[in-house]
Amino acid sequence: MNFFYLTKNNKSFLDNEYALKNKDNKGFSLVELVVVIAVLAILSAVAIPAFVGVQERAAVEVAKQFLLNAFKECLIKDAGGDTNPTYIIPPNNKYFEFPDSGNDGVCFSPSSGNILTAARTDGNGQTVSYYNININLKTGEKSTDRTIPSYLNWE
Repeated sequence: MNFFYLTKNNKSFLDNEYALKNKDNKGFSLVELVVVIAVLAILSAVAIPAFVGVQERAAVEVAKQFLLNAFKECLIKDAGGDTNPTYIIPPNNKYFEFPDSGNDGVCFSPSSGNILTAARTDGNGQTVSYYNININLKTGEKSTDRTIPSYLNWE
């Protein structure tokens, strides 16, 4: 059996020369901590607005997909011979509401003009929307109301 004996020539891992020589090194200075906090504040000031913009754009894409899915659902049911096709009304969220002024979920309702709308609101029961994107459930024609954001491509 080999035993490890501590002698003057072989030092143990417990005897760390670097730690013993630098006993006055106890951590970060106040200036270093303030600099780190300032850098983090600057990074968050840049990142948070960019993140909000990404959320807004994602909500627009989701609303567009809801409208297109409703149109496709109506098209499929109409082609399948359904005499009174219906679609699933998209759920309202904090960005968009989907008001249905006609018969709830009826694809070809004369009272609504066959139009399904995604109204951009603040999510707190706002009565007038910022802008709307619309789709005609019978023809697939896409339209908008008011000024839409430049990144919104709804053709």
